[in-house]
Amino acid sequence: MGLYISSAREGSDEPEVFSEPGLFLVRPDGTLYMAQVQSAPFTRPDIDDLIAGIEYALEQDYPARGTRT
Repeated sequence: MGLYISSAREGSDEPEVFSEPGLFLVRPDGTLYMAQVQSAPFTRPDIDDLIAGIEYALEQDYPARGTRT
């Protein structure tokens, strides 16, 4: 899925090896609508903002972006 893999920082209680966060929105037909991959554990979206964005996209039939080839 393209997630960044990290090693535990010395003295932390992190797992020895772990993935940094990612967020993927998948349509009911199995196609990817949105992907967000992060190289750090912060800037995760607020759940209420995320839900509002999803509702807007559904109500407005907002297309996925970055599809130009």
